[in-house]
Amino acid sequence: MPRTARPPESATADSAFIDEGKETMRLMRSPKLTGTKERPFTLSGDLIDLFSKDRKLNRVIARANATAVSDSLTLKSDTIDLRMKNDLLDHAYAWGMTSRARAVSPSQNMLADSLDVYMPGQ
Repeated sequence: MPRTARPPESATADSAFIDEGKETMRLMRSPKLTGTKERPFTLSGDLIDLFSKDRKLNRVIARANATAVSDSLTLKSDTIDLRMKNDLLDHAYAWGMTSRARAVSPSQNMLADSLDVYMPGQ
């Protein structure tokens, strides 16, 4: 029997709610989403919501103490909203209600009330 490949993402949380009909998932209490494809990343927050359409992930929102870490960027904010297109990250939005959005890369350090980062095919 052939073995199936490990999925490119994994998620952990203390609690999870899944609605297969609406294609949504809510991860609660120390949730973490980890990507293991060519460009690994980690997304965490107090609450993470995942949305899909036709069984393809198209949006992930991390709320409260949201942090996204990759090899080239660390993004921190109250809320981080990631949008996928063709199974790749296309857009990242970050904004704060109680704190500012911060993006740190090896060459830049940005602090703003909100960030809109366009990353086609990432």
